[in-house]
Amino acid sequence: MARCFGAFRQKRSSDVLPFRPGDVLELSDPGPHGIGTIQHRCRVILADHVQVMYEPWWQHLEGGCGGWGYRSLRKAIYYRIGLSALVANSRFVRHETLSSEELALHRPDLPLRALCGTGWTWDRVDSPSLGDFARRTADAGLPAAAFDAKPLLLLGRVWLRPIGPRGGPKSPVLVESERSDGLGGLELLWRAHRIQAPYAPVPWVGAGLYREGFYRGAPSFLIGGDRDFADSLPI
Repeated sequence: MARCFGAFRQKRSSDVLPFRPGDVLELSDPGPHGIGTIQHRCRVILADHVQVMYEPWWQHLEGGCGGWGYRSLRKAIYYRIGLSALVANSRFVRHETLSSEELALHRPDLPLRALCGTGWTWDRVDSPSLGDFARRTADAGLPAAAFDAKPLLLLGRVWLRPIGPRGGPKSPVLVESERSDGLGGLELLWRAHRIQAPYAPVPWVGAGLYREGFYRGAPSFLIGGDRDFADSLPI
C-alpha cells in the first residue's frame, strides 16, 4: 500500500502519467443492463498514479451547443475513475489547456491525497492551539520534525469536509493558514482534527485527506482514514 506521509507534496517531474490536466478523452461506459457501451466526452482535471478526476461535457449547456460542466458552478464534487480503468476504456481526442482561472480553482499541482499513513487517528479530544496539538502528536510518537517544516499546501485557504459517525458527509469548513506562505503539514493535521473531532469516533482506521472537488472558489478535501473510502481505491 502506497503511503503519503507528511502533507501535500508537490508532484515530482519524474512522475510520468498517461494523462495530464486538459486532455480531452472519449470515455466508454457500459450501457443499460450491461448491454453495449455509451460514449461520452470528458476532460482531465487532476490525475495521479491511482485515479483521475475529470470534467464532463454537458450537451445541454450553452443553448444546446454543449460545454464543460464545471465552468458555471460555484461548487462540485469531481467525477472520478481509476487510472487503469481509464486507460482501458478511453480514447485521446485532443488537449485543451486549462485557463489561468481553472488552474487557480482546481490546483492540479496539488496531490489527490495527503496525511494518510501518519499513524494519527481522529478522536474527540480538542486541541485549542497548534502548540497543544504538537505536544499531543509528539506523545503519540509523531514529533513535529516528522512533518516538513516548509509549507506543503501552497495556498492560504482550503475547504475540509468532515464525515459523521455513520459515514455521511457534513458541510465543509473553510481553513485559512496562520502562516503567510501557506499551510504546513502539522497545522493542516491540527485543523482537520478540530473539524473532525465533534463527529468522532469514526468508522475507519487512521487519518487522511482526499481531494473532493471545489467549493466557493477553493479546493475541497474530504476527511477520512488511511484508505480512500470515497472510491474504495487503495492508496
